[in-house]
Amino acid sequence: MPIRNRVFSLVLRLGLAFVFAYAGFEKWRAASEFVEQIANYQFMPDLAPWVALLLPPIEMTASIVVLFFGARWRQAGALLMLILLLVFTAAMARAWSLGINIECGCFGKGSPSIGPLSFLRNLGLISAVMALLWMDGEPRRLNS
Repeated sequence: MPIRNRVFSLVLRLGLAFVFAYAGFEKWRAASEFVEQIANYQFMPDLAPWVALLLPPIEMTASIVVLFFGARWRQAGALLMLILLLVFTAAMARAWSLGINIECGCFGKGSPSIGPLSFLRNLGLISAVMALLWMDGEPRRLNS
């Protein structure tokens, strides 16, 4: 991989790792409020405690893998980030289409309300993850 692609990949990894680690930590730090934020989506609210328990360590683990592991593991971590972003974006779209006015819960307590900026932010993050998946998926040359 050319040096500029390695630098760009590192910048993407640093940015995504920071966003997911920060989001996971803030959700974990205010777990009881996060349970409430998940339940406010009004989609299987009985699962909210489980989601609040599992999501923060999953986000933090994905950030560690994307930042510190080799290319194949980074792809797995980035794919996990992509899945989380797509599910979260679908949940936001559902809540927004139903007129549910709630905080997104993306960064724990005090997160912004769901709206156009939330979708733009997620689109940017999805684009960054896709770029990282593409860059780390480039074929490697074997030295003869």
